[in-house]
Amino acid sequence: MGEKRHYKIRTSAKDITTTVVAQEHQLIMDEPLKFGGSDKGPTPLHAILGTLASCESITAFAAAKAMKLNIEELTFEVIGELDPRGMKGDPNVKTYFEKVEMTIKIKTTEPIENIHKLKDKVEERCPVYNLFKAADVKVIQRWEKVE
Repeated sequence: MGEKRHYKIRTSAKDITTTVVAQEHQLIMDEPLKFGGSDKGPTPLHAILGTLASCESITAFAAAKAMKLNIEELTFEVIGELDPRGMKGDPNVKTYFEKVEMTIKIKTTEPIENIHKLKDKVEERCPVYNLFKAADVKVIQRWEKVE
């Protein structure tokens, strides 16, 4: 078995605004003014969608390199859907995303068959994608080739 890695963060919060420190980097997460926040950063739900896209992107570039594929650029549009009743205390409703739709535009000269193989590798290897799948979130991905 390989060596396990550990990931550590620290947070501090004043009211709703939370500062996350990871390594030497800071990220502020907050809520919009209408929900009592200061609107100083993305909400945690927006951040997790960004984390999903970022993790898939990093995984895609690593997999493409291993597969010797030429990928110039990836862009993601991610839409998460949830029922807010769960966050408001309804025990019969999930408190997290029920569905996530992703459109991934991939700038490449590779044939479409290689893009499908890359998509399969990303789904197999991306830790954040697999967290969503393990939580039974319906994840719909559309990979589109752009020249």
